[in-house]
Amino acid sequence: MKINAIGIISASYKTEDFGILTNKRPVASLPFAGRYRLIDFPISNMANSGITTVGIVTPHYYRSILDHVGIGKPWGLARNTGGLFMLPGTIYGTREVGSRFLLKDLMRNRIFLERASEDYVIFTDSSKIMNFDMRPLIKAHAESGLDITMLYVKTNNQKGGQYLTIDETSGEVTNLTDSDKATENRFLDCFVTSKEFLLNLIDWYRSRSTMDLTDIFKLNIRRYSIGSYEYKDYVGIISDVNDFMKVNRDMLKDDIRKELFGNAERPIITKVLDAPPTLYEPTADVSNSLISSGCIIEGTVENSIIFRNVRVMPGAVVKDAIVMQHVTVEKDAYIENMICDKYVNVSEGVRLKGGRGGPLIAGKGEQL
Repeated sequence: MKINAIGIISASYKTEDFGILTNKRPVASLPFAGRYRLIDFPISNMANSGITTVGIVTPHYYRSILDHVGIGKPWGLARNTGGLFMLPGTIYGTREVGSRFLLKDLMRNRIFLERASEDYVIFTDSSKIMNFDMRPLIKAHAESGLDITMLYVKTNNQKGGQYLTIDETSGEVTNLTDSDKATENRFLDCFVTSKEFLLNLIDWYRSRSTMDLTDIFKLNIRRYSIGSYEYKDYVGIISDVNDFMKVNRDMLKDDIRKELFGNAERPIITKVLDAPPTLYEPTADVSNSLISSGCIIEGTVENSIIFRNVRVMPGAVVKDAIVMQHVTVEKDAYIENMICDKYVNVSEGVRLKGGRGGPLIAGKGEQL
């Protein structure tokens, strides 16, 4: 059922926390869990919630996003009315790194808002791994009569991001801070507002276009009425390369994998890439790993995520690793606590291991 809201997904934000993995792609395009991209999750959540008009705010290097999502056909968004829109964005704001919802992006794409017949707008970023039915959040906001409703999760992981102070009686947000040790209410970079309120806000702050919407909310915390909505299921928050490694490893846990991918009514959808089944040779030894199609496994794979069309040759060991598409691990090579980007070749006999500070990363196409 179509819902009375449009969606805007922020994919243009800037970060240096993923090293060479994001040199030529935005965070939204990072491969995940063997066959997905991070952006599959917000698009799927919106499509599964009945949102039929979705805009993706893209960075200047948007090729990988466009190649992956196309016109939105896998998500049912290739439509005559509504559909999937690429909205040109920027990566520069008052905070530079970490800005998600720049006012300048909305000003540049104001016509996208004005032409929509829906009354509400739901915003989200593209680095949260969750299977989220957005309808209750949108309904709660519409019934509340508040200006804004922000999604949050209770967490003890005080790492990056923004945190909400919430009035216990009214549920309204009384403060919004960066990495606040005084609260466990982690803002999930997702909120709902009305289109009318948003257009007025754009007009009010037109002269300060480099501000982020959350900065504007913070400045007006007593003027705006801001509600809260708690998310109680699994969410993987990917802020840097260590988070990326951890959340990928979470996919090896049966309960988390079932929660994310086991709901037939809310599937996480991705671009279909046909490949033959993986071939496991008699020498293969695989344990607690996700192996995608099109692979040839002749060596040992432990606690790892293996993407499509990877070859692990005899005697090779892949342990606690993420190995992306078209990687070859040659005979007797050993990799541990490592991320191999696409088209990496690990030469025969090479031994590579990440340290306590984080995984070792091989960039796209590297010959090791």
